[in-house]
Amino acid sequence: MSFLATNVSAEASATTSSGFVVTATASASATSEISQQDAFNKATTLAQSIAQSIAQNNANIEEQTIEINNKPAVTPETITLYYKLATTGTNTTSVEFLNNQNTYTEINNRYMTNADGTYNKDLITYFGYRTTGSVPYGKDHGVLTIATNNIPSLYCETLIIKTPQGDLISGLANYVDQGSGEGTTTPFENFAVTCASGKFAGYKNIKVTYNADKTRVVTITN
Repeated sequence: MSFLATNVSAEASATTSSGFVVTATASASATSEISQQDAFNKATTLAQSIAQSIAQNNANIEEQTIEINNKPAVTPETITLYYKLATTGTNTTSVEFLNNQNTYTEINNRYMTNADGTYNKDLITYFGYRTTGSVPYGKDHGVLTIATNNIPSLYCETLIIKTPQGDLISGLANYVDQGSGEGTTTPFENFAVTCASGKFAGYKNIKVTYNADKTRVVTITN
């Protein structure tokens, strides 16, 4: 008994739901006891089946890729934190530098609180630099200052929040404020995020709301 063998290549295509056509080519061999044509037909059918399977698989992959790329970006949920001002106790430290009658610098650290006002172990740090608009010309404590009445009183602050788990976020704000010392006279300020890691990664803005009862609400958003 003799067997007739042949090898055939075939091409097939598949279409994704979005109309994208994917093609594939495959080859197959077949034998027949009947005729060379029978072997050819068997090989053709097998090659077309393989090519069709490959094309459909590639179409599925392409469709999944398109679906992933079209998914909207996930917006991080808003993070809300709290702290309060305290003049006594062990939950805050403050170092103030009164450079002259026109400038003020402070470093302030304090534990943050939960929504109910109880303290937790998150730390918030402020670096504050306050200047007034009118500064006498000359040298004051070795620093050259220039008189101007056109620049408003500004408060430049850096804010840093760090959790016990190592999550960290920092922000910077420079705003007009007519106060003196550490107290801010505006109802709220926005700090542009300069660094963020851990659970804060991806966030871009820190809004601090200053309430009259000396509680503070920190809203971190994207």
